[in-house]
Amino acid sequence: HEQKKIAKEDILEQIQNNKINIVKAYFHNFTWNSLSGNIIINSYSNVLNDSNFPKIQSSLYWISKYQNRMMTVLGIVLSLFTLIKYYRKDVFLFFTALLVIYIIGISGISSDQGDRFHIITYPFTLVLLANYLKSKPFFAPLQK
Repeated sequence: HEQKKIAKEDILEQIQNNKINIVKAYFHNFTWNSLSGNIIINSYSNVLNDSNFPKIQSSLYWISKYQNRMMTVLGIVLSLFTLIKYYRKDVFLFFTALLVIYIIGISGISSDQGDRFHIITYPFTLVLLANYLKSKPFFAPLQK
């Protein structure tokens, strides 16, 4: 109970007197979570002493890092596009876009999480991508 009270007082103090550092911390966390890969991959140990383990571990981290970057940017861009284009036209797409923006947006309140928050937006981003691509001429024959 005492810790909760101290934490509440501290957050109120920070909000009132330290706004600029709160904003800096948010954007630092947001950037870190958007650009880094899955931190769990680096925590695995080579218990079998496999000589390929470091290469595989490094490759998997690299893949997760660039997957996170690509899907985060794609999620933000497609969500903004969908919010502008489908505002009041398609409730499902509208709320899907809001969900992606919200989840990626709140990831900035937690530091050093890697792709942990963003990975849950990937299926929703793929829905937005499918909706975007269905209107493109290349994919028009596939709609029939």
